[in-house]
Amino acid sequence: MKAVTPYILGAIVAFGGYQVVATAMYTYELAEFHGVDWSLKTHGIAMNVHSSFGGLTDIADLEAVAPKSGGGPVSEWCQGITSMRGHVTMSFVGDLSVCCWTANDTQRMVPFKEEDGKRHYMCGKWPHIDHVYTTSVSS
Repeated sequence: MKAVTPYILGAIVAFGGYQVVATAMYTYELAEFHGVDWSLKTHGIAMNVHSSFGGLTDIADLEAVAPKSGGGPVSEWCQGITSMRGHVTMSFVGDLSVCCWTANDTQRMVPFKEEDGKRHYMCGKWPHIDHVYTTSVSS
C-alpha cells in the first residue's frame, strides 16, 4: 500500500494543478472575448465553463445557435454560423443540437457579445474553447 501512496498523491496534485491552470486560462479567454483588461480585484475569476465574472454577465441560451435547417453535412445544418477555428462543431445539449462545441450536455448558457453587426458566442471550456458568430444567410 505504501508503494501506491506516492502515485495517488501525485495524481491528486496533478488534478489540482490542472484545475488551477484551467481556471486561469478560462478567465483569460473570457476577458479576451469581452475585450477587457482583466484584474483580480475588479473581475475576480471565472471557473472553467462558468459564463460570467465581475460585471460581465451577458449570457445567452444555446438555442440561439441551434440549426435552423439541415440534412447533410454540418455546413448545411449550421448555415449562418461561422467558427473562429475554421470549422463548426455540432454538440448536443440534452435533446437540442447546437452549432457550437459545448463543455457538457448540460451547458445551457454561454457568454455572448454584439460586435460588427454580428452576435458572437464563446462555447466550451478550456482548453476546448469554441468562438462562433452568426452571419446573415443570403437567400
